[in-house]
Amino acid sequence: MDVIPNSHNFYDRNNDKYRKLLNKIKYFKKIYDVNTVTNRYKIFFYDENKKEIFSSYVECFGRLINNWFFWGWANSRADPILITYMKRLINYGLDIELSDGIKNDFMVIKDLLLESRLYAEDTLMLDTYCALGMYLIKKELLIRTNNWVNKELFKSPQELYLQNEDPKKDVVDFLLILNPPNLAELDLE
Repeated sequence: MDVIPNSHNFYDRNNDKYRKLLNKIKYFKKIYDVNTVTNRYKIFFYDENKKEIFSSYVECFGRLINNWFFWGWANSRADPILITYMKRLINYGLDIELSDGIKNDFMVIKDLLLESRLYAEDTLMLDTYCALGMYLIKKELLIRTNNWVNKELFKSPQELYLQNEDPKKDVVDFLLILNPPNLAELDLE
């Protein structure tokens, strides 16, 4: 079964690719973009000098609460437009057929994709969940934040919020970046 090792390779390669970018992000501003056909959430990312680095539409990939990881599709309050890719992920899991010959190989993957919450006892387990999801939906960039869930932030989109206000917070949201920037066009030094 090559899916797990391949997903880790994909995830690690993209984390290395975007490491400088992720380290540079200090603030963000988010808006609900009603001018798009699909009415998506858009986030603008800023450096420590509050200079815009890039912007992207985002979706909810998942949430970590006290070592429990919840897939984005498991959020019953999520706007359906926020979990389009995550619905593809659950459908992928539902479509895995477990015939006798491949039952053991794919049973683990099917279970991981269809369980609404998964225990992440350490960062390796959490990275495995993220790697598997990112690999299967073929998206490269995932950003973690503590501030995403606060709906009040949308009332004043001109304000900037710290990217990780408190890294030891019990709730961490994982945002799927739908339009990653072209790194060659950015000044990341």
